[in-house]
Amino acid sequence: PSAAGDMSIHATRAEKSRAMKQNLSVWDYCCAELGLSVGAREDDPDMGVARERVFDIIWYIPLEFERLNFYGGLLCFDAVLGVVTSLPVRVVFQTMRLLFSPVVAWGG
Repeated sequence: PSAAGDMSIHATRAEKSRAMKQNLSVWDYCCAELGLSVGAREDDPDMGVARERVFDIIWYIPLEFERLNFYGGLLCFDAVLGVVTSLPVRVVFQTMRLLFSPVVAWGG
């Protein structure tokens, strides 16, 4: 390849990028970046796979968070249930032990 041939390739690339910059408005750029406009990326199969992965993650994270919240609620319910059921039983047994310990000591 000659130096003149390389210059013409770079010149055409520079002209294409200048033409694209002149035709692209800020609104078009924002729409393209947000995915609001149909572009060349829509036909790309890799972009389709990437889009599916993003949507899977967007769907997966809230479900896992809900499962974690449900599990935490069950743990709290278990703790409250344990306090409500076992604490009164322990109080009754300790009270009976306190009341009847002098009787056992005197009786025998």
